[in-house]
Amino acid sequence: MRAAVLTAPGTVELSDRPDPAEPGPGELLVAPEAVGICGSDIHYLHGDPALYQFPRVLGHELIATVRATAPGGALAVGEQVAVWPLQACGHCDTCRAGRPNACPNFSLIGIHTDGGLQDALLVPEAQCFPIVGEPALMTLVEPLSIAIHAVARGAVTTEAIVVFGAGPIGQLIGFVAAERGARVLIVDRLESRLQLARVLGMETLLSGADSGVLSGARAWAGGDGPPVVFDATASPVAVSDTLSLVRPAGRVVLVGLAGEQAVMPFGVITHKELDVLGASVCTREEFAEAVHLVQRRGEQLRPLLTGQVPLQEADEALRRVAERPAESMKVVIRVGADG
Repeated sequence: MRAAVLTAPGTVELSDRPDPAEPGPGELLVAPEAVGICGSDIHYLHGDPALYQFPRVLGHELIATVRATAPGGALAVGEQVAVWPLQACGHCDTCRAGRPNACPNFSLIGIHTDGGLQDALLVPEAQCFPIVGEPALMTLVEPLSIAIHAVARGAVTTEAIVVFGAGPIGQLIGFVAAERGARVLIVDRLESRLQLARVLGMETLLSGADSGVLSGARAWAGGDGPPVVFDATASPVAVSDTLSLVRPAGRVVLVGLAGEQAVMPFGVITHKELDVLGASVCTREEFAEAVHLVQRRGEQLRPLLTGQVPLQEADEALRRVAERPAESMKVVIRVGADG
């Protein structure tokens, strides 16, 4: 079978690999149809060999068709599924506390084990959710589940929220928050991304040097500022701005992934008595919610899809997203019959 294999940092090769074994108890053999490219794939693409395992088949935003099942399985051959990529250990303190998405021992398909950029793979049946729809559009389930978890962490209701970063996750956080009845302002330095946010029904604010973004966002929210602010950029400057902008007793939710150090006004956290919350992946229930939301409102999210390529162009697509992220919102790699 074909597989796009990340053999070393920056090197993706289309290879021929042996077909997987037949599924054992609790497993499914699935044929990937479409895989979305995520920012974490780009981190892996240029990853430090001391931190990342090579070779690796990327792809965790995965829509597939069931090819074979084990006896007694609940899903049928031919069903289309969205694959929740996270498997927690189930027995650590964090899992027992009901927070498996923060399990220190969790494993992600496409990160810790091989993912969807191949013609077939074995996955746990418990991580597969039936879904019906255009595979490329359905790949938005996984990033949408991240947004659902972030919005839940922020306990968003019908209030004014500000999101720093109009990339895919920032756009989806705004979309989910609006679904909850919130009024949403998206802040970004790229007008092209803000145009897309407006298409999705959100208000926008252009950031940049001397842009007065904090005063503008505070005026937009009214009163002492927004009660909830999200960072989906991982920019140290933006993270600091979230603390300055949010109103006293407010909530700041950090979603962006980066290894940079941030200099933050920690005294503001104490003075304002802020809740500063991290958001990591999602729970099984939140993934199921994302499946239902994409089935119900996925067509409205179609503008997020900015490109589709076949599997043999995976290397080029990953490089293009890495080198020109401003031009790539959500690029999908087709792995099925037309890929």
